[in-house]
Amino acid sequence: MAKIDLKNLIPKDSEIFSCGGSLTTPPASEGVRWLVFSKPLEISNKQLEMFKELYDHNYRPVQPLNGRMVSLFRPRNFLTEKRLAQ
Repeated sequence: MAKIDLKNLIPKDSEIFSCGGSLTTPPASEGVRWLVFSKPLEISNKQLEMFKELYDHNYRPVQPLNGRMVSLFRPRNFLTEKRLAQ
């Protein structure tokens, strides 16, 4: 099996928003760290179909922040963090 360097999957000029939350599928457990890229990552139709076979439902709508902090990271310097919302 070929090795994959995950750094190559992240666009070099994308920022990453991070927020604590929970799973979108039962049992909706907390303790999940969500990472959202400011620029979308593209996948093929085949990759999307494979993903849907593994994860066929999103059981929860978007939830309010409820006081959770959203952080902004820049891939060039992950030590740079801005507090965006609480």
